[in-house]
Amino acid sequence: MCGLAGFVDFNFTSDLNNLKKMVQIIKYRGPDDEGYEIFQNEHCGIGLGFTRLSIIDLSQLGHQPMFSADRNICAVFNGEIYNHKEIRNELEIKGYKFNSNSDTEIIIKSYEYWGPDCVKQFNGMFAIVLLDNHKKKVFLFRDRLGVKPLYYYYNSGLFLFGSELKCLIQHSKYSKVLNQQAILEYFQYGYIRGTHSIFNGTNKVTPAHYIELDIHTGKFNEIIYWNINEVFNSEKLTKRYDEILEDLELRMIKAFRYRLISDVPVGVFLSGGYDSSAVVGLLQKHSNSNIKTFTIGFDDSIYDESKYAEKVAKHLETDHITYWCKPSDAKELINDFAFYYDEPLADISGIPTMLLSRLVKTQVKVALSADGGDELFAGYKKYVNTTNKIRQLNQILRFTKPLINSKRFINLESSSSERYQKLVELTQNFNPSAWMDVISKDYTDQGLNMLFIQNFKSISKSSILDSEASALNQILLHDLKFYLPDDILYKVDRATMSASLEGREPFLDYELIEFVAKIPDRFKMNKNQQKIILKDIVHKYIPKPIMQRPKMGFNVPFEDWLYSDLNYLIDENLDPNFINQQGIFNPDYINKLLTEFKFHKKTYNNRMTKLILFQMWYRKWMLE
Repeated sequence: MCGLAGFVDFNFTSDLNNLKKMVQIIKYRGPDDEGYEIFQNEHCGIGLGFTRLSIIDLSQLGHQPMFSADRNICAVFNGEIYNHKEIRNELEIKGYKFNSNSDTEIIIKSYEYWGPDCVKQFNGMFAIVLLDNHKKKVFLFRDRLGVKPLYYYYNSGLFLFGSELKCLIQHSKYSKVLNQQAILEYFQYGYIRGTHSIFNGTNKVTPAHYIELDIHTGKFNEIIYWNINEVFNSEKLTKRYDEILEDLELRMIKAFRYRLISDVPVGVFLSGGYDSSAVVGLLQKHSNSNIKTFTIGFDDSIYDESKYAEKVAKHLETDHITYWCKPSDAKELINDFAFYYDEPLADISGIPTMLLSRLVKTQVKVALSADGGDELFAGYKKYVNTTNKIRQLNQILRFTKPLINSKRFINLESSSSERYQKLVELTQNFNPSAWMDVISKDYTDQGLNMLFIQNFKSISKSSILDSEASALNQILLHDLKFYLPDDILYKVDRATMSASLEGREPFLDYELIEFVAKIPDRFKMNKNQQKIILKDIVHKYIPKPIMQRPKMGFNVPFEDWLYSDLNYLIDENLDPNFINQQGIFNPDYINKLLTEFKFHKKTYNNRMTKLILFQMWYRKWMLE
């Protein structure tokens, strides 16, 4: 895993100095090597920069930017192509010769043979930028689930790209203008959703898409190469349960073993829950050596999963290490949060993830996580709650819809009025994915208008799936398209990369996802039973009594700390003079929020966390 950045400048205002600044600010993503290339033609100047974390082919033959033999093609690549050996074998049969064992060379030769459709051959996590001087095109490819980040900015003849938003900010011609819609989404969901970013004119390449930029005309296209909607609309499997379970297990083994491919030591994050235990259990069973596993422990039993992880590790006989986190360790990272998370994020579990990554890096260079298991196998409690609410509300709304829509029953000044507004929104769209969207919001439009000085209205999301798909699949897809890439994967990428540690996601193998999407709903969730088929696989490797324990979140008591050691963050960031100077928030509402928080009204704790973390981001990226 590495970092990349660069430009296509039709104004010829960019140079090597710009390029180096864009790369150096993310040097922690790849401290092992770096490289820069500048190209000029009559239409534009092009820069490709790279900072390398050496994982596959540690020699200089893996240096990037990497050229084709005729030097017409140049590429930079962040991520891993797990099936690179299979692709190499296929290309060797077709007569291609290779100079290295690098998967970057696989990308270049795959492009030479298949063109931009080569991306369909890749099973992995990747952000790729490829210059084809012969066809006069620059391509930006992003993996199917959005595991690897790739930002771009296109304004007034300047096209910038980079692994992180901070790369683009370093360019002297980059314009920082806050995106109001992104701010609204942050306060509603706790993260910025979809392809836009916190700054106007800056976007993320859509997962499962690639961008084609003509370096003569400046023409720009974004093209889809894999459609997750179609995947979840596919027909369900009709085999017996035991047959599907056996097929799933074999596919999981293949996907998980792919993620062990490396020329450096590899470990696994182990929480002791079903997802991480599935990864460790299947890998340990089919490995010739003990898997290295890592857990972080907390003194506070509410957050501590270490005892559960240690039971799993002991049973599987892994090489296990538990790191103990002191509150002071986590609190020290708060000051770094806004730097590494250069777009606002209210997921405070980024703090322990950063801490665990730094500790794990002392032992290995690659760590497997288990993200995506809940979204694929219906593991979150909210899925049960949402499907139950859908059934209940469908019955209730038939009789109460006219009553709910009557403004006489909504007191716009009451705290409960936002709950009424959510009910109104639910009556307007009976699509389960749309319901999931409404239920996921913290603020409604009415709440946002109380928070901000200006009146804002969020842009409603269109239905994600057609009505033929099951309610559960629509709900799962909602999180796979938004919550997973824009919160979870963003969090894990920045946390692991802050420690120069490569994070890999075994559950997010696209072939595995295509299979899981076809599994009948009743084998994933039935009434209050969740992850049914996944649990049955795990129980083949780990006794059920070891696995029976409450589901826990990976978090730190940030809100409690705001009442004590971190109280200074409130004073710094919600100072009335600062709020007035910003001109973003309604001072009266901020005072109300502060009052409610001081009286320990839990309803407002989440909103306080969002506000404090946004303000810390604002100070870092708008004022420094």
